[in-house]
Amino acid sequence: YNIELRPNVSYNYSRSSFRPDVSNRYFTYGGSAEGFMMLPGKLELNSDININLRQKTQAFNSTINITTWNANVAKKIFKKKTGKLILAANDILNQNKGIDRTINSNFISEQTYLRRSRYVMLKFEWTFNKMPGN
Repeated sequence: YNIELRPNVSYNYSRSSFRPDVSNRYFTYGGSAEGFMMLPGKLELNSDININLRQKTQAFNSTINITTWNANVAKKIFKKKTGKLILAANDILNQNKGIDRTINSNFISEQTYLRRSRYVMLKFEWTFNKMPGN
C-alpha cells in the first residue's frame, strides 16, 4: 500500500490605492491525498481526493468549496500481466465545478465554466515492449 497526504493553507491579501477602503484578505484551505492498495486476487485499489475550501470575502460573499474524489479498481490479466482492466469512477461526489476567482489590486473577476462531472468508465490498458534483445 501507499498513502500520500499534501495539505495546503494559503493567505491572500490585496489592497488598491484606487479604493483604499476595500481590502481583500482571505484564506484558502485544502489539499490532496492519494492512496494505493494491493488486494487479494491481483486486484489494485486506487483513490485520490482534492479539497479546495475558500473563505468569504467582501468581493465574493459566497463560498465555493470543491471536493473532487476519484477511485478505481484494476485487475492485471494475461500470462505476463501485460493487460489491465480498470473500473474507474471520477468525481464521485459530483462537485467538479469549474470556477476561477481573481483578485488583484484594482481588478476582481469570477469565471465559471463547464467541466466533465461524475462518470464511470471501464478501461483496458496493455503494456507491450518491442525492444530487441533480452
